[in-house]
Amino acid sequence: MNCFRNSCPLPLAIFLVGVLCGGAITTIYYSHLEIVPYTKRSHLVLLSPSVERRLGELLFQQRKNNHKDSILPSTHPDSVRVSCIAKNIIKTLQRGLQHDKWRCGDLDKFKEETLVSRKETVKAQSSSLVPQTRHLEGLNWEVLVVKNSKVNAYCMPGGKIVIFTGLLDHLRTDAEIATVIGHEIAHVIASHHAEKVTRELAFVVVRLILLHFCDIGYIPDAMYKLLLQLPFSRRMEKEADYIGLLLMASAGYDPHVAPSVYEKLGQIKKKSRPHYISTHPSPKERAELLSQAEVMEEARSVYADAVSGHVVSGFL
Repeated sequence: MNCFRNSCPLPLAIFLVGVLCGGAITTIYYSHLEIVPYTKRSHLVLLSPSVERRLGELLFQQRKNNHKDSILPSTHPDSVRVSCIAKNIIKTLQRGLQHDKWRCGDLDKFKEETLVSRKETVKAQSSSLVPQTRHLEGLNWEVLVVKNSKVNAYCMPGGKIVIFTGLLDHLRTDAEIATVIGHEIAHVIASHHAEKVTRELAFVVVRLILLHFCDIGYIPDAMYKLLLQLPFSRRMEKEADYIGLLLMASAGYDPHVAPSVYEKLGQIKKKSRPHYISTHPSPKERAELLSQAEVMEEARSVYADAVSGHVVSGFL
């Protein structure tokens, strides 16, 4: 009996546990690996579409309660205008969902560091996965316009968008407003909120593993935020800029306006925070990325098809 007990020494037991845990993690990872529509970036999403949608509804209800005295009625001119622009972009998205194949952007046109690493691109292209769109099916899209001087807009999972009149005061044309709305809808398309929650959960698991096996459970929040959270946030914003540019173009709004919108917002906010502690790329960087000849040419081509009435696979 003692020989049997000693036949599996502690190092071997730890190794076996490690193998089992590694296998479980690998299985979970590949079973929840998804491809972002259009950019074809691979990302891990543990939240199901129903949970993501429910999360958005709860957050949206909280925001409506917070702004209940400031929400403009649906008949207000600002609400009507914003709703019409959003409706046009959403219709474009829904037409894309009816196609078996999404329009495939050329990531080589963007700088490697803009959206995804070359490693991720190769992995996505070699994968049998197709762009994930089930989280976009049957969404109850809602857009609220809030009377507030904030120059801001944001979105929540499940197609919930909030825009402040402070932003509308500076965006005079429909194309400028479409730039912002397209960006917010792009966050929903790319399931950025669910991806963010997944990364937060992964960080908690890593902390627990370090605490259990290495007795190192404390990782400074500032270090995590600076090295992981903020760079990831900036990359999501760039991806939303890119998808949003093509969305607005496919809805018939001139994409040439988009870079100037980010420049204008940068002049309005006039923030001098260092790049590495910001959740968003600098307005100058965002404008430059969208102004790249290849990127704008792609958007211009989509826009030309839209205004000429041609229907193509993808967003149109």
